[in-house]
Amino acid sequence: MAKPRIAVLIDAENVGCDITPIVLEQLRRLGVVQTACAVGDFSLLTTWVPYARDNGIELVMQPSLGKGKNSADIRLTIEAMDLVHRGSVETVALVTHDRDFTPLALRLRDSGVT
Repeated sequence: MAKPRIAVLIDAENVGCDITPIVLEQLRRLGVVQTACAVGDFSLLTTWVPYARDNGIELVMQPSLGKGKNSADIRLTIEAMDLVHRGSVETVALVTHDRDFTPLALRLRDSGVT
């Protein structure tokens, strides 16, 4: 049986780049990491830039639109739904410490995505 194709979507505003190697290692045991991207305002999250470059993680720049706004969360959600609609992955790994993504996780499951 073929290993599932996995998309890794990282909420860079809530997860440091230091945890990413552990996450990617675990996910590679479960399947093939097809794509990995981190979403955030990288003008503020500068430690992510060299790390992403060295580890093949796409940075999706989402400028902060004001204090307390969830622009990066919304952008990550759009990225996830685009992947689902393209049918390019069977599994989406949401890497975050933010419970705001629970509705997204449930919607992904409803769409047949692990």
